[in-house]
Amino acid sequence: MKNILYPKLSYKLTGLCFKIHKQLGRFCREKQYADALERLLKENAIFYKREYDLSNLNKSLKGSRVDFLIENKVLLDVKAKKFITKEDYNQMQRYLQTSGLQLGLIVNFRNTYLKPKRILNIKLYSEHSDAASTHLDNSDVNSDYSDRFKILEHTADLKIKVFGKTKEELFKNALLGMMNALRAETKNQKSPKESKLPAGQAKIKKIKVKSLNIETLLVDFLSEVLYFTQINQEVYRDIKFKKLTDTEIEGELVVQEVERFGEDIKGVTYHDLDIHQRKDRIWEATVLFDL
Repeated sequence: MKNILYPKLSYKLTGLCFKIHKQLGRFCREKQYADALERLLKENAIFYKREYDLSNLNKSLKGSRVDFLIENKVLLDVKAKKFITKEDYNQMQRYLQTSGLQLGLIVNFRNTYLKPKRILNIKLYSEHSDAASTHLDNSDVNSDYSDRFKILEHTADLKIKVFGKTKEELFKNALLGMMNALRAETKNQKSPKESKLPAGQAKIKKIKVKSLNIETLLVDFLSEVLYFTQINQEVYRDIKFKKLTDTEIEGELVVQEVERFGEDIKGVTYHDLDIHQRKDRIWEATVLFDL
């Protein structure tokens, strides 16, 4: 498993953001969240520059500013909007690649459950991957799933290609691909008496996600499921859709409890994200995960 980039600083910043979210809630303005973060950075003696002019790092970024440059290492953008968009991701990726920095954080305080998005400088990882990362290939995937998704060779992180005859099948297989990549060691199934569930009835968790379009919906859906796995120590082996459009998902996840995870997925990214329907009518998606 790869180490987290700047682990102590990353955990500290995430903790401060969670504290702000708990104190201020979801519906303040971006400036209020940024002011609160600045106070906590000062209190915790974390060096920062606010409203940082990125042209100081590269003249081609003239006119571009980021909310915070932390410890001269991490770019942090504060958001208070309904959705983080692909354009937000692309902007941060451009800032990272042009400045030469390795890590960016986009923190959207409007979310019901705060999920800071870690964005890695893909250019740097591509250039230095031989020494810094490992490859995954199709041998890592259970052969039972080979017609649903496959792991693509990637120099950093985890990239999967997913297939489905319908949109429902595509989203379900994307879920299965992510769950498979976690390499979870699941708990032994309990008897109905022990689990307090009627015989044949599985434990379920409801999920409801809204987004701007089908691309952002897939990222937000997988991000929400990933958040559930982390806080509940469980994986989801199936989903029963009650509603699926290009902008909304409502369904029930089938739960399986976990002893431990063999892989740690930090986030779902927009990099190289693609969803399309092929000429043979099969839906296909490509998703990159931050490990």
